[in-house]
Parts: sequence; structure tokens; C-alpha cells
Amino acid sequence: MKFVPTMLSGVFTIYIIYIDFCIAENNVGIGVCIFTMDNKLVRLLEDIERAGEKVLATRQEIIDLDRRRNSNREAIRGLEKHAREHYKGDNSKGWIAAGNTFLKIPNHTARSMLEKDQKELDITVNLLRSKLKDGVNDLREKEGREELKGFGLTALSKDELGMVQKTIKDNFSETKKYHFSKF
Repeated sequence: MKFVPTMLSGVFTIYIIYIDFCIAENNVGIGVCIFTMDNKLVRLLEDIERAGEKVLATRQEIIDLDRRRNSNREAIRGLEKHAREHYKGDNSKGWIAAGNTFLKIPNHTARSMLEKDQKELDITVNLLRSKLKDGVNDLREKEGREELKGFGLTALSKDELGMVQKTIKDNFSETKKYHFSKF
């Protein structure tokens, strides 16, 4: 009997047992017997695989949207440069591609459309990043590992920042300040 590791879908390793003779329901033959796993274990592996695929898909979507954001940013800067160099300024017209159609529209209209799209992309990317954090934590939980430390940090609100500054001011003496002209 010999155990041979085999990759299944690129993530999990299943051991196949090579036996000279397989006995199955009164049949004796030469071949390969696959070590059968409990249904609960198979479902667990399927859940882990689904969670991993979800994390990878979300990550790829963030990358694609980030590329689109960079393209929009380049287009906005190009329109601004064109408006600065053109004698009509912001009223000059430029070509914009909408699907398979090219349109000649005023520069300020095209720029406002791109800026609106940029804001929507920023919101979408931030939502996907927060979903990615939840997905990674879910995956780690299913794998039996503990949650990542410092992964769910958020910025302080204005009120919280004010309380921190007040606490520092109340508990520490003020440092002496010197002006360079006094030296």
C-alpha cells in the first residue's frame, strides 16, 4: 500500500491509496482505490473552497476597478490639460468614447461625467475592500485559524480624536516652545 498526494482544484491535497487488489462487494480486481472521506469533511472542504474562491473573485474585481479608476484619473487630467492649452478653455470640445460610439462633447461635460464615475468607483472599491476583509476572516474561521490582528482598523471620528487630544492635553504638561529669534 502506498499513499500518493494528489492536487485537487489547486488547493487541497487528497491522498490516493494504491493497492494491488481492490476488494469491493465481492469483486476482486487490480486498480486504484480512493480513500473515501466522511461527508462532513467533504462539505467542510467545499465550504473552504467556496470561501477561497469568493475571496479571490473579490480581489480580482478590486484590481479591475482600480485599473478603471486609474484610466479615469488619466482621462480627467488629459481633459484638464486640453482645457488649459485650448484657446476656448473649458468650453472647448473633445472626443469621448461611450461603448462603440465616439461623441464630441464640451470638455466640462466630459470631465464632470468622468468625475461622477470616479466617485462611484471609489465607493464601490471601498465597499469591496470591506467585503474582502469579511471574506478573509470567514475563510480563516472555516480553516480553523484565528482572525488576523489589526485587519479591521478604522480611522478615528472627529469626536474620538477630540477626546484623545483633550486627554493628552489634560495629562501631560505643555512643552516649552522657543522662537528662533531668541537665540
